[in-house]
Amino acid sequence: MKRFGVCSLNLFGAEAMGLFEYAGTVSGGNKLADAHVPSSDHDGIPILDDSQMSLLCRVLEATDDGTYTHFRCEITGRLVDSSLVDEHGRFRYEELHTVEYVGDARRRIYRYFSDRVERFGTFVRSFKESLLP
Repeated sequence: MKRFGVCSLNLFGAEAMGLFEYAGTVSGGNKLADAHVPSSDHDGIPILDDSQMSLLCRVLEATDDGTYTHFRCEITGRLVDSSLVDEHGRFRYEELHTVEYVGDARRRIYRYFSDRVERFGTFVRSFKESLLP
């Protein structure tokens, strides 16, 4: 990522938990080839073919803290699995089932998202009303 200045963020669901842990615990080597993960090149950016969505990114900044390198990126493109797009070309939000990895020095967990979806703007009216004296 530092050398080429580009990367992808590939979103998967619970079906890829083995791959998540493998990639997160094995150091060095060619993890994708060793795990037999199909990947391809999209305008010089590697993507994982079986992901639900791939965000193509340009690296804006890389900061080392002694243990990790933190990247700040700009999303330059999105590739979406066709199953997430309906017959009218609209994104099917309820079909995106990603897993969130959350961790600290004490514990690391996976958080699975539910099927609950809410439209943007659903909550602002009641929030604004709560601000009134």
